[in-house]
Amino acid sequence: FRPTAPFGGRPPAAATRRCLVVHVTLMASVRDWHPFAAGLTAGACNVLVGHPLDTLKVRVQTCGSLPDGAPGYRSLLAGIRGPLLTTPFIGGLNFGLYDTIRNRLAASFPSLCVGVGDAGFGDAPLSPNMLNIFVSGTLGGFAVCHITCPMNNVKVQQQTMQAGQSVGLKEAAFRVGVRGLFKGYMPHAVMESFGRGFYMVGFELSKKCLGVDARGGGGAMDLPKRIVCGSIGGAVAWLAVYPVDTLRSRLMRDWQGTKYVDTWDCLSKTLREEGLRGLYRGLSYSLLRAVPVAGVTLTIFDLMLNALRS
Repeated sequence: FRPTAPFGGRPPAAATRRCLVVHVTLMASVRDWHPFAAGLTAGACNVLVGHPLDTLKVRVQTCGSLPDGAPGYRSLLAGIRGPLLTTPFIGGLNFGLYDTIRNRLAASFPSLCVGVGDAGFGDAPLSPNMLNIFVSGTLGGFAVCHITCPMNNVKVQQQTMQAGQSVGLKEAAFRVGVRGLFKGYMPHAVMESFGRGFYMVGFELSKKCLGVDARGGGGAMDLPKRIVCGSIGGAVAWLAVYPVDTLRSRLMRDWQGTKYVDTWDCLSKTLREEGLRGLYRGLSYSLLRAVPVAGVTLTIFDLMLNALRS
């Protein structure tokens, strides 16, 4: 099956307008600022802990291997300025939308979206089941992906440039146009939406299995368990959607369009030239990054949210 529109292209204008309506509707329904504040703090920690390893991952995905010689620490921070200025706010929006959608689904569709016999979810009166958590994470990630796609394009180009070179959002928009900043939109949307769903399900399911937040829970003993649960959530998400992330990185690096036409073309050339293994290049760096980053990010979000609501 080959869609009539380029699978690796940009979102149609009508689809963009519909997404904008969804964003405005969701934001209008928000009443609780706590998850947004907790997500902002978690997002800042995410960048500080994970960006150097993210740079290594992108370079392996797009170049096949790391350059000769050990990369300097400054080169590993290439492109961090944009994420550091924006990711905390995007993290707040992402976590905030997730929490809002999760609670509204639990209240609106209790027979479908509420677990049976659960002990409770934070201070929420209803306990969302895993279907609710997956859908909420997916919708929250999809809503935010339209903001993060241009930023990710610039980040990937900065991370794969030679030492001493740099490009900002303004320069990138000037050379490729605003529409060009949405190159790789489809794999980016899949990565940010479904990846977020697996991320939150892995975290919450692990918490449930280890008894974190259960009635009569272990208090201080919950902290190491919570970090382990966050690490599991990050690993689950990357294992589930990593091939899509590889396609996204390669499409975004090829900003001139000299190598790949669209996502299908990128996928077919990668499989033909490198086999299935090519889709998993850099996976070790991603897992090395995902374990500590997700453990810190999700733990801080949980603890901050509980502190603010209590």
